[in-house]
Amino acid sequence: MDDEASAADGTADDGAADTDGILAELRANPTIAAVELGSLAVTVCLPIATFWALLSGPRASTDILAAVVVVGAAFAALWTLVYPVYDAL
Repeated sequence: MDDEASAADGTADDGAADTDGILAELRANPTIAAVELGSLAVTVCLPIATFWALLSGPRASTDILAAVVVVGAAFAALWTLVYPVYDAL
């Protein structure tokens, strides 16, 4: 009975993943796709950089830890301030 109702409104589930919709969305919004890909890279690299900076021992220069903090703050600002404004436009 559910199959008849699904067929009637055109929402039959054929078990395939909806990858065409995701790819179409990425092609329609390349800026957002680039931001999301960059965000993925930051979320992978930032913890690695943090652990590397902490485990490499004391240094006279704190440039690495400062860079981690600045990149993390920029990442947080992007998703909490810039993206909602961009999305509202």
